[in-house]
Amino acid sequence: SDIADILDELTLPEAVVVFGCLDEERAAQTLAEVSPETSRYIIENVPREQIVRALDILPMDDAAEIVAEVGEA
Repeated sequence: SDIADILDELTLPEAVVVFGCLDEERAAQTLAEVSPETSRYIIENVPREQIVRALDILPMDDAAEIVAEVGEA
């Protein structure tokens, strides 16, 4: 998505700020589409509750892929 592309272009701290402004559905979609580096940083720096809500919205395979990518770090 365009938002994921933008987040990948921002500094990681800026990406967290923008991610925090997204509604839950858009945050979930964006988390699934950003680069592994960006998703890892977001997951490590956004409140756990927000990440859990985003992962719950995503299809199971997308959520599992994100968790696996973060686990590889």
